[in-house]
Amino acid sequence: PGSEAYVHEIEEPVRHEIVFSQLAYIGQIRSCYLVCQHEERLVVIDMHAAHERVNYNLIREQYRAKQVPSQRLLIPVTVELPVIGVDNVLTHDDLLSSFGIEIEPFGEAALIVRAMPAVANRANVETLIKEIALESLRDIAEGRIEECVDCICARLACHSSIRSGKVMKDAEVYALFAEMDRAEVAAACPHGRPVAVSFAAHEIESWFGRDR
Repeated sequence: PGSEAYVHEIEEPVRHEIVFSQLAYIGQIRSCYLVCQHEERLVVIDMHAAHERVNYNLIREQYRAKQVPSQRLLIPVTVELPVIGVDNVLTHDDLLSSFGIEIEPFGEAALIVRAMPAVANRANVETLIKEIALESLRDIAEGRIEECVDCICARLACHSSIRSGKVMKDAEVYALFAEMDRAEVAAACPHGRPVAVSFAAHEIESWFGRDR
């Protein structure tokens, strides 16, 4: 029989204040996580969650300043929806237009999207509108406008952010880190997931039994 491997169960990492621009970027794993070092700490960052937080803050700031840049689509996108979904979107037409989303009805069960916020990814237009129509605003009562705003900001941020599978260049990584340092509540994405986890040297040593 072969020798037995020593297996150490990794404990929940302790949250540690991170200055992202001070991190030394090491590399990317699973085309999703950015591995970094700061002094004697190992830091792993979820690049989608990090970019999502940056975009969420940016979109909210633009909305509050009434300066959300919008771009007209060269080819308008037709989105088929249940009648209730169409009604839901049209009910919030004024709010959506303040985010640079220009829509109009197309029959009883579809919408035409003619413009989107400049930050948005055109490839995700249909999915974004369906989420807003069928999930995001459906149960939000009249008068709770801040919840609507937060919901739209979160949806836009999610569909505007880098996805798993993208190989980031070093310059892109450090540009993201600089923006993270300027982001409010940079420790979590708009959905509440952690952006980064940090491990101290003694924790890493314990994984390999070096603390014994």
